[in-house]
Amino acid sequence: MNAIHVIDTHLPRTFLESTKLLRGILLIILAALGAGCQSDQTRQADRALDYQLSKSTTLTFPLDNDTSPTVYIAQYYSDKSKEWVFLLNKYINGCVVFDVKTGKQIRSIQIPREGPGAIAEVIGISIVGKDSLLFASKNFIYNSVLTNFSGEIISNNLFKTAQGKTETNPVAVSSAPVYLEKNSLHYVTYPIFSIEELMGPDRGYLWDHYYNLTDSTHYSKPITLPKKYHFSNWSLWSFILARVKGHQEYWVYNWPALNELVVLKEGAREAQLQTIRGLSNQIDIEPLPSGSRDNDIKQIVENKLYVKLFYDPYRYVYYRIARLPIRFDPIAHTSFYAFDHQPIEITVIDTSFQLIAKKELPGETYGIFSCFVGKEGLYMPRNNVHDPTFTEAELRFDLFTLEEKSVTPE
Repeated sequence: MNAIHVIDTHLPRTFLESTKLLRGILLIILAALGAGCQSDQTRQADRALDYQLSKSTTLTFPLDNDTSPTVYIAQYYSDKSKEWVFLLNKYINGCVVFDVKTGKQIRSIQIPREGPGAIAEVIGISIVGKDSLLFASKNFIYNSVLTNFSGEIISNNLFKTAQGKTETNPVAVSSAPVYLEKNSLHYVTYPIFSIEELMGPDRGYLWDHYYNLTDSTHYSKPITLPKKYHFSNWSLWSFILARVKGHQEYWVYNWPALNELVVLKEGAREAQLQTIRGLSNQIDIEPLPSGSRDNDIKQIVENKLYVKLFYDPYRYVYYRIARLPIRFDPIAHTSFYAFDHQPIEITVIDTSFQLIAKKELPGETYGIFSCFVGKEGLYMPRNNVHDPTFTEAELRFDLFTLEEKSVTPE
């Protein structure tokens, strides 16, 4: 199964649903023994104790001289016989492929910068299906190409009809990849005008789009900035939109400065704000007093920002990743590397948008851009430049697995 793109909601939910009955019986017994009449809010908060994220193993990929440990996009693929990770490699204008089971490099794929099938700068990679891989082009989405897993170009004219009909300035990150699914190209674009303009009259800018390859039509999804963003001063880093295709044809969006998620049912005309039940003690993010570089960095490091969102089709849960606040140091925090000093929080949310687990990771240890979800769980990269064990010779991922906590009656 293609873990990134093909989500079969008809598969038996072996992990969460197989334990639902047992957990329900135990909770009833506990209540009968005098657990008391808790309020709804307390019961929801207690559900965060149902599961836990536990560090399992460390996956290590040895790197060659052409591959940097600073990876911004990772995409996972599996079928019955293989588990592979495709890592964007800007040095070679392509990607490097590793075997998850052995840790060995399978191959590297380089896209030419000139000539037939060329992409001047690859900004994203995305698994389409068995033996097909999409390389997304910077600036103009119609320049993207499709290859097989060996790097041979399948089509470099697939998106040419989109020229002049689709938005420019597409963006691709691990938690907002460019999708090609059911003859539709899905992608997020960033505005080409200033943040100040975006906060004012143009706050209705549409961020998410898809292009139908069959009838050459272009659509914009009703994803605009939440009201919390309107007429406020925000750092550019507060606009890195994460979005995943989740359960039951839902598209789920994560804005860094928004406590809630945004959900859009496939084909719906309006998106809805979705609160996370059971999540308490949330930190409100304050807009910038002014737009200076120091204030941009200060806003990020001194606030909690939800920076990534991933869907796990094996356990039917969402992982929402946040950076936690630290005190701003104007001497030490002078670039975006200041963000790597911050601790990381992972919240696990089920398909009812209920918090079921929470995990805090130390600062100066993990990266957040090349996380990925595999059959075993969530992989967090150990490529933080402030980590004393950081090395350019290898790329390490710590695997975090979701486990049900035992219920022990008092």
